[in-house]
Amino acid sequence: MALKTLVDAMVTDMGRDVELQKMVLGELGINVICATGFYTEKFGKAGYFKFRSQAYDITSELCETLVKEITQGIGNTGVKAGVIKVAAGHARITSYKEGVLKAAARAKKETGVPIITHTEAGTMGPEQAELLVSEGADPKRVAIGHMCGNADPNYQLSVLEKGVNIAFDRLDIDVFFPDKLRKACLIALIGIGYADRILLSQDCRAYRLGRPYEFSDEIKPLLAN
Repeated sequence: MALKTLVDAMVTDMGRDVELQKMVLGELGINVICATGFYTEKFGKAGYFKFRSQAYDITSELCETLVKEITQGIGNTGVKAGVIKVAAGHARITSYKEGVLKAAARAKKETGVPIITHTEAGTMGPEQAELLVSEGADPKRVAIGHMCGNADPNYQLSVLEKGVNIAFDRLDIDVFFPDKLRKACLIALIGIGYADRILLSQDCRAYRLGRPYEFSDEIKPLLAN
């Protein structure tokens, strides 16, 4: 089956390159769905928005940013985002990230575009799902990401019970989590009837901005797995 559509989940504060996406679309003749959103507090633009939050309602500002990129376009590129990507850090949702998730839910209600999320080290999936749904996001249009970083059935089911979809999107990346556990968990969930709620994808950054990385001989075998 030929690839027809690619969803690029990279957001602006992680180096989103819309012009590169347009080049790929032109060269390969496939559809590329661009994301709007915000990455984790540790690596994203939290410093800027935390400063803004001292005087302004950043949840409203964040929502306005998302809606603008979806309905009007990203900068002067002529490209409109077709999916919202948001993230939370490890083992907690800070007040800043709560604002981001609420903004995503509001933008989803206003525009109808789906939400996909980043979870860290097999944590905060249930909390993300609960917050997004409680803020009015249609659970059928939400996918909680990196769920294959946790093989605990109770964790998986606690997310699925919210009515959302889950993504197994780091298969074959053993450096984060053992692949055999991912596969065992996936098979178990399919076996109990959740095949239609699981999205299979891959977490791959094929293009990096800035200087190239130089990996030691000890690290290279891990990256090749």
